[in-house]
Amino acid sequence: MKTIGVATVINNVNDYERYPPFLEKLSKVFELHIFFFRGSPQKKSTLIYHKVPYKGSLNIINIVKIVKIILPLIKRENIEVLYILDGIFYELLGYMISRKLRIPFILRLRTNEYKVRLLKDNIVKTSVWKVLHDFVLKNTDGISCISHELCHYARSITKTAIIKLIYHGVDVNIFKPFHTKSSTIIINVLKKRPLTNIKDIVLVVSGLQKIKGAEILIKVAKMLPHINFLVIGQAERKYITKNLPPNIHYIGRVTRDTMPLLYNLAKLTFMPSLTEGLPDTILESFACMTPVYASPVGEIPYVVNESVGWLIKRYNAEAVASELKDILSHDEELYIKGKNARDLVKRKFKWEHYVENTKELIETVLRK
Repeated sequence: MKTIGVATVINNVNDYERYPPFLEKLSKVFELHIFFFRGSPQKKSTLIYHKVPYKGSLNIINIVKIVKIILPLIKRENIEVLYILDGIFYELLGYMISRKLRIPFILRLRTNEYKVRLLKDNIVKTSVWKVLHDFVLKNTDGISCISHELCHYARSITKTAIIKLIYHGVDVNIFKPFHTKSSTIIINVLKKRPLTNIKDIVLVVSGLQKIKGAEILIKVAKMLPHINFLVIGQAERKYITKNLPPNIHYIGRVTRDTMPLLYNLAKLTFMPSLTEGLPDTILESFACMTPVYASPVGEIPYVVNESVGWLIKRYNAEAVASELKDILSHDEELYIKGKNARDLVKRKFKWEHYVENTKELIETVLRK
């Protein structure tokens, strides 16, 4: 049987390495071509990389110029379908390439960017983005959504695209529970002031950003000075420059191979986000038997139930601090929920399911 040629576009391949290997998983059933602008691809990879000879800014203003450069590269490889990641630049680029080459275009939606922009941008910028985004969605052939919310959102805009709910998987042989010396991890990973209480460590994997709940995190940390919050991810400058509580230890970005150590160091993963899809970090935390306490947004309520974690009931600092303190005081319940969480991802969140569902979506689109 002939292997289907699939293409996607990435700005910097080195940034992609921080994410789960979803493209490598797809390359087991497709001939997957990555067209990239910056970075150096891994030498050992099942992906087929193509460097795009363009060094300018990747923005909508330059998009026509970029299409002219990338078009012959994609055409040369006999690509049959585009699998495009979300983000307005990539979305418009995918639409333009698909129309020029007359090949189907599948969009992968991971984030409710409309909600994010309403929280971050001014109304004019958000309105312009919404017009462009809706136009692309109306002209896609298929949409892969990470959450029920995104499926409903996509269906409200397009009546012709094939829309499918598709979860990521998690590698339970990499993300797994294990015992390790806490002091070693603190020295090698934190490299800052020592933790005052090794027993109560809460991992925050959403960084220090307003839309990820930084405001409530800081308030809660001040109310619970005996709990150490290890914060991983991006941070907005205003949170880095202000005096954070001494029990918030901001680490920043770390490599993926460090994450299993951090999940195992923590008693709980805390995610007070204002908007989410289905964070891979929840699945990874579950695989390490570390339960989750998170906001009931996006797909989180469909995954984080009372057998594997807790949902934030009232989104105010006093209520969250009280509930967090109570959660951490019940070691046996933490263990039971952690065990259930690992069983859940082993059963329901396999990479094989992601590949099968994406393959079905692509093949259905090609048959249209």
